[in-house]
Amino acid sequence: MDLLSQIKQSPNISEYLACKKVVLAYSGGLDTSILLTLLQDLGMQVATVTVDLGQKEYAAQGMEQAKQKALKLGAITADVIEGKEEFVKDYVTPAVKANCLYQGVYPCSTALGRPLIVKYLVEAAHKIGADAIVHGSTGKGNDYLRFEVSVKALAPELKVLAPVRDWQLNRDEEIEYAFVKGISVPVKKGTGYSVDANLWGRSVCGGPIEIEDQEVPEDALDWVKPLLKTPDVAQILTLHFTHGILCGADLDGQKMPLVGAALIEELNRLCGKHGIGIIDHIEDRVIGLKSREYYECPAALVVIAAHADLEKVCLPRELNQLKSMMDQKFAEYAYGALWHSPVMDATNAFMDATQANVIGWVKVKLFKGAAHIIARKAPDGQYQRVRATYGKNSSFDQADSNGFGALYALSTKTARHPHWMADKSGK
Repeated sequence: MDLLSQIKQSPNISEYLACKKVVLAYSGGLDTSILLTLLQDLGMQVATVTVDLGQKEYAAQGMEQAKQKALKLGAITADVIEGKEEFVKDYVTPAVKANCLYQGVYPCSTALGRPLIVKYLVEAAHKIGADAIVHGSTGKGNDYLRFEVSVKALAPELKVLAPVRDWQLNRDEEIEYAFVKGISVPVKKGTGYSVDANLWGRSVCGGPIEIEDQEVPEDALDWVKPLLKTPDVAQILTLHFTHGILCGADLDGQKMPLVGAALIEELNRLCGKHGIGIIDHIEDRVIGLKSREYYECPAALVVIAAHADLEKVCLPRELNQLKSMMDQKFAEYAYGALWHSPVMDATNAFMDATQANVIGWVKVKLFKGAAHIIARKAPDGQYQRVRATYGKNSSFDQADSNGFGALYALSTKTARHPHWMADKSGK
């Protein structure tokens, strides 16, 4: 039985046949390319939306290529949208303020991009009067939640169709269908990886990456150089922040004339050149599955590390402690498809409130896969060398500590010796 005949026998096919016009989130990759053809074979008019969030593939091939491919495959319209600066301003910047690292390692690059893509999908659907939005995510990952929850938050009247999940498609039969139909896809039959990328990170899955007890092959790398191919000379990167926002950088003492998306792109190149940015870990997906994830996030890891270091200088102890917990919650909400939820609104408000005095710079030494923070300066920070110094010129009066030790030990002493204050006279 061919794939189309198989799909027509799926239990929920009536929901698809009821839709006459749909908007497809289109990347030009394997899943969305075959979906564009299959949906038309079911009688739908399909419009596509492709959003450039800094994918190197789009930079190299041009957004126009994705548009022409969609039109060639029969799309009624093919919108291409430049979204890099908006992505940096409204998604990456809040994530940096929150030191966003899901499970302590993943900067949520893909997770941050999905709500912005959905924004443009919804706009396109309203423009053409579409019945539904279609995405190419599986039912095993997290992306289908990010698409569907975001659509319901922005346009609850729209249907959301997930053919890869609903039709139980697998990569092998998708690749076979693409070859039979003559659809050009950026994978090799039986050997390719599946890649999702934006300027905040690159995610690679499939093939040998799923074998958790083996090292990921070197051919999975694109942004990060293998250590043996990295420079033998370190470079010093200085990152500047204003109110927690990355606003500039110096390299080896020379100002880099870049800001926004262009700066992030250059930091990816620079840090990746030094072998920095590989993340290989077993991740807890929202639905409960564990998966081996392989990411390249050179700029994200370095920028977040620098920002977190500067915060330690600028925020008081109690706020640093509270913020570390809130940072973790931000990452969980971003990862778990809650970008448009009230809890994320409140969390973002908290983050903004903590950043007023996060102003200064951090120096990072880039060398052989490591980004070592070696210096920092915050003009309005709380580190006061004249008080902290152990030298003779300290302005701290040690007499102020007199009695503090005894008071600080009081609760511990009482817990260990509950009767130590008992009346010795026995009264």
